[in-house]
This record gives sequence, C-alpha cells and structure tokens, in this order.
Amino acid sequence: MKEQLANLKNEFIESIKNIDSPEKLEELEKDFLGKKGKLNDILKGIKDLSNEDKKVVGPKANKLKVFIGEEVEKKQVELQEAKYARLEEEEKIDVTAEYPLNNK
Repeated sequence: MKEQLANLKNEFIESIKNIDSPEKLEELEKDFLGKKGKLNDILKGIKDLSNEDKKVVGPKANKLKVFIGEEVEKKQVELQEAKYARLEEEEKIDVTAEYPLNNK
C-alpha cells in the first residue's frame, strides 16, 4: 500500500504539470481527492491492514492528502496570476502614443 501511495503521488505530480485551466484543475482535484477519487480508493483498503501497518500507512496517506491539497492551491494561484498577466498585456495602453487632436 505504501507503494500505491508513492505511485499515486508521482501520478499526481505528472498530471498537475499539464493543467492549464481552473476547470481542469478542479477535475484533477476531484479525481484524486473526491469521494470516488483515487486516494479514497486506497484509503478504503486501510481497514484490511494490520494495526502496525495502519500506523505507517495512515499518516502517509494523510500527508499525501495534504500535499495534493497544497499543490492544488499553488496551481490555482499560478493560474490566476497567469490570467492577470495575460489581461494586463492584452489591455496595456501606451499613454505616450500620439493621438490626433480634434482641432476645430
């Protein structure tokens, strides 16, 4: 199960690199952390582990959950900043540009 968690973390890291919109990010978060998400599927198997294994796997799973949540938040900020940077560039006004004056 520890290997499954490590594989899931690697899969998440690779997946989040390709996210380029808030909608896709939300979908990714749901895919990993949602009720029917990949992490939840792994967590369901914890009940079948020995008490000793539960003590190891439980905290690792919680760390992964926190990690995914933090990375999603970082990506949200990154996407928002990129959006504002694009808007700033698109709506840039050159106040030094010469405009014809209306000489009546």
